[in-house]
Amino acid sequence: DGVIQAAAVEGGNIYVSTNIGVGWTEKDADRNWTSVAVSELIGAVTHMTAVARGSKIYVSVDTGDNWSAVATTPELNWSDVAMSNDGSIRTAVVQGGQIYVSIDSGVTWIARDSIRNWVKVDMSGDGVNQIAVADSDRIYSSTDSGLTWKASESNQCWRGIAINDTGSIQL
Repeated sequence: DGVIQAAAVEGGNIYVSTNIGVGWTEKDADRNWTSVAVSELIGAVTHMTAVARGSKIYVSVDTGDNWSAVATTPELNWSDVAMSNDGSIRTAVVQGGQIYVSIDSGVTWIARDSIRNWVKVDMSGDGVNQIAVADSDRIYSSTDSGLTWKASESNQCWRGIAINDTGSIQL
């Protein structure tokens, strides 16, 4: 519903708003943050996942108050992260690396697809339909929660990608 929002500062902190962006609170330590994703409200909290260049994947299960590095992920140049509405499915991409997928709310992560200069990733609300782009490469889509990926379109200097909540429209 947009009440809880998060923003990541490269070389800075993660900021969280719990009032539709009116006020922001600094969270976690200075890192080279590149992306943060937010779930729907789960009970009384929102789950979050964030990535940073030259670091690990970080997760929060308490609306950003506390963050933990995921031990199953290596320190890489993470470029983007997306998660399903309920936080159960999460996908992160690495510039000069692979796509990493978690289907257990961010506890474990499995490398998928080939090494590419991944730039952005997005997914439908249920996490089943996903889309990712790589720099000077193609658009890649998944219809099985990120387990397998299919290339389409021509090589371009892609910088952004978006998919709607049902997965029926991809931009």
